[in-house]
Amino acid sequence: MVYLKIFIIHLFTKLKRVSESLNSVLSKIVSIYGKKTNVFVPLIICLCVILIFLPIVVYCIAHIEDSIIKYTILFFYIVLSLFALVMYAIIYFRTPDKLHSEWYNIENRKLEMMQQKGGEITFAQVDLIPSPINNSDEK
Repeated sequence: MVYLKIFIIHLFTKLKRVSESLNSVLSKIVSIYGKKTNVFVPLIICLCVILIFLPIVVYCIAHIEDSIIKYTILFFYIVLSLFALVMYAIIYFRTPDKLHSEWYNIENRKLEMMQQKGGEITFAQVDLIPSPINNSDEK
C-alpha cells in the first residue's frame, strides 16, 4: 500500500510537469491560430491530451497490480478518447464549416463578397519553371 501511495505521488508530480509543458505548447498553438479560434483548436488540444496520456496509461496498466485501479484508469482514458471522437463526429456532420481554419473562413468570405458585387477576380501569374543555375566554378 505504501508503494501505491509513493507511485501516486510520483505520478502526480510527473503529471504536473506534463501539464506545464502542455500549457506552453497550447499557448503556442493559440498564438499561431489567433485569439479568435474555431472548433478545430479545442479538438486538437483534446487529441494532444489523449496522445500525451497514452504512455502514462500504458505504464500504469503494466505496473499497477490492483485490477480495480487498472480498469478505472483504462475506463477514464477510453471515455476521454470517445468523447473527442464523438464531438468531432457531431461537429463534422452538423456544422462542418466550424472545422475550417480561420484563414480559410476569411478567404471564403472574401470570395463570397466579390461574387455578390460582381467584381472580377484577378490572379497573379506564377512562373513554375525554375531558372537555370549558373555554375561559375565549371570551366
